[in-house]
Amino acid sequence: MTFGTKGFLAGISMVAMLATATSGVRANDSLLKAQSDSNQWAVAGHDYGNTRFSPLKQINTENAGKLTLAYSFSLASLRSNESSPIVVGNTLRAGPANSDSSLSGFSA
Repeated sequence: MTFGTKGFLAGISMVAMLATATSGVRANDSLLKAQSDSNQWAVAGHDYGNTRFSPLKQINTENAGKLTLAYSFSLASLRSNESSPIVVGNTLRAGPANSDSSLSGFSA
């Protein structure tokens, strides 16, 4: 490979890296809209910062002790069921922690 070819390839590589770095990666508009609504839990951890914080006020220190189980569902996993469910609209989606299993959706 000659110096001219190496220089050309290096130049193309630099242009590609700059184009990638300046373009940024953006979520689609519907995900951004859902994430901005505090009633939704559109991404795991509630937001891209993975804060796991909800500003909703329905459950507080006065009524938290009165909560009871309203519904349960087996994810049919012999492994851990520690998943991060997401809620968009009236649908909760959850699946087992191992990625080779299917995702389940439940409508309210």
